Amino acid sequence: MKNGLYSLHVDLLDGRSGKGSGVALFRDGKILGGDAYLYYVGSYVVSGDSFKGEVTVTQH
Repeated sequence: MKNGLYSLHVDLLDGRSGKGSGVALFRDGKILGGDAYLYYVGSYVVSGDSFKGEVTVTQH
């Protein structure tokens, strides 16, 4: 995972109907991002060719 600004496109899979798009900055193990209604804060770790992360999404 290279440090950079990434475009996100999401489909809700929890029984509710909805889609969303936003941007997230992945930098040195931290994630920051958002869209018109939400902001994202989290962290990630890289292992070989994959990464695993956790993000908290909050309405602003």
